[in-house]
Amino acid sequence: GKKKGTYIRSKETIRRQLLENYERHGTTTYTLADDTVNESREKIQDLADVAQSLPFEFKWGGFLRLDLLHSYNNLSVLKDSGFKTCYLGIETFHPHAAKSIGKGWNSTAQCKSLLIELAKDTSISIHLGFIIGLPGETRQDIYNMYAWCKDNGMNTLSIHALGLDKSKKRFDSYFSRNYAEYNYSFPTDDNFYWKSDIMDHNEAVEISRDITFTQQQWLKNKISAFNAALTAGPVHHLGMSYNDVFNLHNDFYSTEKWKHANQLMLNQYISSHSI
Repeated sequence: GKKKGTYIRSKETIRRQLLENYERHGTTTYTLADDTVNESREKIQDLADVAQSLPFEFKWGGFLRLDLLHSYNNLSVLKDSGFKTCYLGIETFHPHAAKSIGKGWNSTAQCKSLLIELAKDTSISIHLGFIIGLPGETRQDIYNMYAWCKDNGMNTLSIHALGLDKSKKRFDSYFSRNYAEYNYSFPTDDNFYWKSDIMDHNEAVEISRDITFTQQQWLKNKISAFNAALTAGPVHHLGMSYNDVFNLHNDFYSTEKWKHANQLMLNQYISSHSI
């Protein structure tokens, strides 16, 4: 309910905190918890101004909207702000499925063209998220999507079965509130077992597991460091670019740096979920 710009911290307070963290702890890399980091041009420009004023290289990873990156055309400003890695909720390339969940632009040629451009830029890294079981999307459509990703340099994917809950405890979109309009039903007492006119939850889970395993084997054959580096997620959590990952030693996951990062993330998780 707040007006645009009134819920954003000032540049000076952000700069002061980043400096304090660097001077006290040597912190240079952050995961930004914002659900959409690039929601406005002004916000990214402010962050770039802060980043360029710091006496160290500020790096971050976070959640971006690809359609906004396209419409704002501000990749260079994002890089100036410290952008190194991001998670993109693509969800689907299928026109009907994308429109059903309010992400119609992701089914366009411009979407794929921009993804290819980003994947070729080794100074950053991108992680794509997809959903299996959306309206109109068949098993073959899913495997075609995966083949396109593999053939066009999309090295890191998260592919999950559609989550619907008939208990109506959570609603994320018009689609999840009105699933019956899209020919989804819950034929059992299981609140999460959905069935559509194309597939059911069990088949979506099976496809997810199959593609995830296939992807891991492909990455392992491509470059050993990629197998764990891109599927375990440190590129997203540690602000690592493709260049950083390609330069990893195969024993990276036994180093003190990785153990320390894992322990920090575990402690943060425990702290944030404590009662």
